[in-house]
Amino acid sequence: MRIYCFFLLFLILNIYTNAQSKLVLSIGGGYNIVDLEDSKVKHWKNGYLINICTDYFVMNNLSLFINTSFQNKFLDGKLLKPTIDGITNYKHYTDGNDSYLYEFSVGGHFYDKHSFITPYLSIGVGILIISQGKIETTFWYDGYENSRTTIVASYSNNKYFMGQVTVGIGSEIYLSNNLKIIIEGKLYRTLVEGPSFIPLIISLKIGL
Repeated sequence: MRIYCFFLLFLILNIYTNAQSKLVLSIGGGYNIVDLEDSKVKHWKNGYLINICTDYFVMNNLSLFINTSFQNKFLDGKLLKPTIDGITNYKHYTDGNDSYLYEFSVGGHFYDKHSFITPYLSIGVGILIISQGKIETTFWYDGYENSRTTIVASYSNNKYFMGQVTVGIGSEIYLSNNLKIIIEGKLYRTLVEGPSFIPLIISLKIGL
């Protein structure tokens, strides 16, 4: 317990008394506000995001970062419109599990002149791991409840790995040399056929 209290006291003193650290940690969360139409996954609804980023300043206006995030995509079966060739008098419903995305990237933050509010540009490359939830669709003929058949989508309940690029625009709000609030919108664009989206992220940036 004493060790934790000492570390917390050290961190507070470092935040408010020292010059800006070269090594900083950002922890935050956000919400996926936009899915790009050309790569939109039709059964996904926007979900939340947890983001952790470590920066090292190589220059006053340039830092190199390692970023990781966990993202959730909610399943909305109503967005799916399954069809059966040659059959029209049937009903259906879709159920299943949400999907989860894990992102790892490296890149750079390019800052404008430091002030109370400092805008910046973020560029990175990395990998996106998609854990696609299970999707089940049940069909039955109208008026024949005993005809129910459940089909699991072939692409669901699977993992996908793909490369990605990220481009973000944000602002830092100054609280102290080693304590800042970050607001950022970031585009995640896959390099192959896959989802692309823009979350809005709010983080607390702490000098170490």
